[in-house]
Amino acid sequence: MEGINMHADESSVTKNGRKSSNLVTPVDENLLPVETHDGISNGKREPAVLGSDEEDKSPDISPDANFKEVERNVFEILDDQGSSSEELLLGGEDTYTVEEAIDKCGFGIFQIKISCIVGVLFMADAFEIIILSILADQLHCDWSLPLPKKALITTFVFVGYLIGASFFGSASDKFGRKSIVLVSSSWIFVFGVLSSFAPTLLWMYIARFCVGVGLGGAAQSWPMYAEFLPSKSRGRTLSLMQVFWVTGVLGVVSMSAVVVPRYGWRVLVFVAALPQLVFLMLMYYVPESPMFQVVSGQRKKAERTLRAVARLNRKTLPQGRLTVKFITVLSVRIFNPSAKIEKHTDCTDYCQKLDTTGYLQLLATSSSEFVGIFFVLATIDLMGRKISLMIFYFGTAVFLFLLNLCVSQHIITVFIFMIRGLSSSLFSVIYIYTTEVELLILFLRLTLFEIPAMARSSHLEVESYDPEVEKWESYEERLTMFFEANNVTEDKKKVAIFLSSMGAKGYGLLKNLVSPDKPSAKNFPEICKTLKDYYSPRPPVLLERFRFYSHTQSASESVTNFLAELKRLSSTCNFGAFLKDALRDWFVCGLYDATVQKKLLSEDDSLTLEKALKIAVSMETAAKSSAIIKEGTPSISRIYPTHIRSVGLGTCSSMARFGPILTPFFAQVLLAYSPRFTVSFYSILALIAGVCVTFLPYETKGVKLKTTATMESAH
Repeated sequence: MEGINMHADESSVTKNGRKSSNLVTPVDENLLPVETHDGISNGKREPAVLGSDEEDKSPDISPDANFKEVERNVFEILDDQGSSSEELLLGGEDTYTVEEAIDKCGFGIFQIKISCIVGVLFMADAFEIIILSILADQLHCDWSLPLPKKALITTFVFVGYLIGASFFGSASDKFGRKSIVLVSSSWIFVFGVLSSFAPTLLWMYIARFCVGVGLGGAAQSWPMYAEFLPSKSRGRTLSLMQVFWVTGVLGVVSMSAVVVPRYGWRVLVFVAALPQLVFLMLMYYVPESPMFQVVSGQRKKAERTLRAVARLNRKTLPQGRLTVKFITVLSVRIFNPSAKIEKHTDCTDYCQKLDTTGYLQLLATSSSEFVGIFFVLATIDLMGRKISLMIFYFGTAVFLFLLNLCVSQHIITVFIFMIRGLSSSLFSVIYIYTTEVELLILFLRLTLFEIPAMARSSHLEVESYDPEVEKWESYEERLTMFFEANNVTEDKKKVAIFLSSMGAKGYGLLKNLVSPDKPSAKNFPEICKTLKDYYSPRPPVLLERFRFYSHTQSASESVTNFLAELKRLSSTCNFGAFLKDALRDWFVCGLYDATVQKKLLSEDDSLTLEKALKIAVSMETAAKSSAIIKEGTPSISRIYPTHIRSVGLGTCSSMARFGPILTPFFAQVLLAYSPRFTVSFYSILALIAGVCVTFLPYETKGVKLKTTATMESAH
C-alpha cells in the first residue's frame, strides 16, 4: 500500500514519493518490453489500489528535503544493502541488486550496442584533445604567437577540464549519468564549432576553455558505461574501449594531414566537432544507468531498463524484488621530429608548422596506444590493478629517462612509442580502478547507517506496503513483529499509528471498504482482516497447488532460496499433514542440478526434507568452491558506492588535469631551454607515482580480491 510510513509523531497525511528529475532522459520505449504481471488474475479489479500507479512513486533524496525525509530515504537505501538491524528483525524476501541482474544478463547484444555508441564519444573526445597539438602549431605561425601564449591554448582546455570534471561529477550523481553526458556533449559541440570562427586569441581561449569544461563532463560516460557491464568481463571490456580512443587519435591526425594544408585549421576544428553531434543522436538509444535509477529511488524505471537489457540479451532477470546495495597527457610537440629543439630569440620563437613527415611521425607514435591496450589486457586481470599501475609507471619513468641518451632519431622514436603506449595503459587502468574501488564504504556505514538506525528506531517507522511485490499476509506479519519490538501493545495506538501514516489514497480505500463506519471505529485486527480480504482473496486450492508443482529451481537460484519459495507457495495449498512430504518430494524433483538430484534420488525412504536440504547445500557449496579454485579468482567485484561513484571519478579526473595544465609550459617553453631537465622531471614524477601506487588501500580484482572480500565482509 502506497504511503504507509509508520511515524508515531506525525499526524499529517504524507505521500511517499516524488516525481523524478526532469533532467533524467527517458529510456527509449522501443527498447523496452511491455510490462506484464505473472500469475492468474483473481477477477477483481483494484480501482484505487495504492502502489499500482503507472508513475514512479519511489522516494528520492532531495537536497531540499527535511532531516526526517533524508534520514528515512537514506535508511531505505541502506536497508536494501541487507545490513539493517530492522530488516533482520522484521524478516525479508527474495531480492536482487542491479549488479546481480547485469551479471545474469551477461555480455550480449545490449552491451555491444552501447559499446559502439559510447565508443563514438571516445573518438569524438580524442578529436578534441589531440587536435590541440596541431591547432597550437598552426596558431603559433598564423597569429605569430610567442611560446607562452601558444602553451596557454592547451592550458585553458585542461583548466576547463578540471572544473568540469569536478562539477559534472557531483551533478551526475544528482541528475543522472545520461543527462550529464548529453549536456556535456552538447556543450563540446557548440563551443567546438565556435572555436572554428574565433577572430581573436581571447575568443579562442574562452572557446577552448568551455570545450574543456564539456570534456570534464563527458568523462561521466565511463561510469555510465561500466554500470551496464557484467563484473566478470568489466576489466577487459573497459580496456578494449580504448580502441575507439586510439581510432579517434589516428583519425584526427590523418584528417589533419589532408584538411589543414588545403583548407586551413578552421575547417579542421569545425569538422572535429561533428562527431559530438553524431553521438548526441545515438544517445537516444541509450537508457539511463539502472544503478543511478535505483539509488535515486526510481526503482520501477530501473526494472524497466533491466528488462530491456535482459530482452536484448535473451536472458531472464533474477527472481524477487530489485534493491540497491549499499592522464596526464604530454604534448606531442615535445617529440615532433620535424622541428629542432634549440633556442630562438625572435618574437615567434621559431615558428614551424607540421609537414608531411611530421604528420607521419605523429601518426606512428599515436599508433602506440594500440600497443597500450594489449599491455592492459595482458596484465590487468592476471596481475591485478595495482601491480599493473606500478609496472606502467615505472616503465614510463625508465623510457622518459632514456630520452636523455645521445642516440639516433629512430631509437628516440622507439622510446617515444613506448612512453605513449605505457601512458595510454595508465589512463585505462586508473579509470578502471577508480570505477571499481570501494574507498569510502566504512565511512558510509558509520555515518549513514548507525546514526539513522538509532533515529529510525525512535520514530517507529516501517517501509511502505507495495501490493505488487509483497502479499498482505507477509506485510501484516512484519507489521505485527514491528509493534512487538517497539512495545506498542494498545490497540488504539496501533490503529492511530497505522491510520495516521497512510496516504490519502490508502485511507480513502479503507474508508470505502468499512463504510458506513469510520476506520477509526475499527480495531486493528478488523482493519487487517478488511485489507486482507481486499488484497488477498482466498484462491482455489487446485490453482495454488498447480502453481506449487509448476515452480522449479532456476540456474541462478540457490537451493535454500528454492526451498523458501516452495514453502511460500505451499502456504495456500492446504496440504495439511502431508506438507513436509509434499515439500520434500517436489524439492527433489524440481532441482536444477542433475547431479544433486541423482544423489537425493539414490537415498532410501528415510530421506527427510531437512536431510535433503543439507545434502543439496553441501553439494552446491562444494561445486562453487571447485569453480573458484579452477578460475583462480572469485567472480565477485567490489564496486564504488553508486551514489558517489561519479563524484569519485570526477575528483580523480579533476586532479589529473593539473598535469595537462602545467605540461604545455614545460613542453613549449622549458623544453626549448633545457630538454634534459624536462624529460628528467617527468621521469621522476612517473617514478613517484609508481611508488604511491603501493599505498593504495587494496586490490579491486585479481590475486588479492579474495582477501579483500574477506576483510570487507568482516567489517
